[in-house]
Amino acid sequence: MSIDAGSRVVVRRGRPSDLDEILDLLTGYGLGREFFAPRYERDPTYRPELSWVAVLDGRIVAHVRVFDRTIRLAGGTLRVAGVGNVITAEEHRRAGHAGRLLEAMLDDVAREGFPYSLLWTHVPRVYARYGWATIGETRVRATVDVAAPRGVAISAEDDPDLDGLAALYDEANRGRTGPALRTRDDWRAQRAWTGERILVARERARVVGYARHREGEILDVAAPHRPAVLSALLAAIVRESGGAARGRLPPSDVALLAADERALEPSDALMGRVVDRAAFVAAVEHVVDRATLGPLFEDQALLARLLFHGAAPSDRAELRERFPPRDFVIWEADAF
Repeated sequence: MSIDAGSRVVVRRGRPSDLDEILDLLTGYGLGREFFAPRYERDPTYRPELSWVAVLDGRIVAHVRVFDRTIRLAGGTLRVAGVGNVITAEEHRRAGHAGRLLEAMLDDVAREGFPYSLLWTHVPRVYARYGWATIGETRVRATVDVAAPRGVAISAEDDPDLDGLAALYDEANRGRTGPALRTRDDWRAQRAWTGERILVARERARVVGYARHREGEILDVAAPHRPAVLSALLAAIVRESGGAARGRLPPSDVALLAADERALEPSDALMGRVVDRAAFVAAVEHVVDRATLGPLFEDQALLARLLFHGAAPSDRAELRERFPPRDFVIWEADAF
């Protein structure tokens, strides 16, 4: 806990008794409490101390949350502090409260061994001041129109076998970089706030693929080793939405779409930064040796690009050899 004597602001970690005030504050995004409450009350990864609050005269005036996530990284895993729900009460903005919270949060999560942090933002320059660098990702607008392969039926299911879907998810994403590791509790909890439709592809009685979407926004899609089924699932989203399937897809899935079936939109909203250097080195030693990694700490944007996307053709040969292209995606269902 820290106290700014000049402004009487107390910066501290959250407590169970703060939740009502935090939910009230979050309505400043223009969404009701009912939108945010499941993300706090039902998320098995949330603990009150993963909120940081600025308190002025006994009232919470600003908030930052960390989403404790573990993502896949080039055959291994990486624990990340996902930063979200950054908000300041309207009448207290431009007083530096968010910056104080970010600095306090970074100090705390570094002491707790988080190697890396991720966030999405529409104001990258703000977070660049605190060390985050643009990673970059590509959003897709797919208008594919194909039928399911012979013998495969696709239909919406209100109560699918989540264990079966989880097995498909793990198989499809095992070799990728970015997808979150999910427990069964995570799967069940996500349904409380995604407002999703689940489309399931069955071949006879066997589930061979699925797609989760919200009014055309792709939350997660998987059909391991069945590209025709995956294309048909995307087409089913298009038909249900009456327009297009929109969102993030890994390069391997984008490649299934013909040029006239997709529109690609680069985005600089995703940002990352190293939090604890020693923990980060230990976490990525399966990807890169310490000698190569050392100089990269001076360029967080290059480091992030190499880790999550792989080297570009214009990079030097050593980097191209050490950082092959990644099949990168962070699914919307796991976003924070």
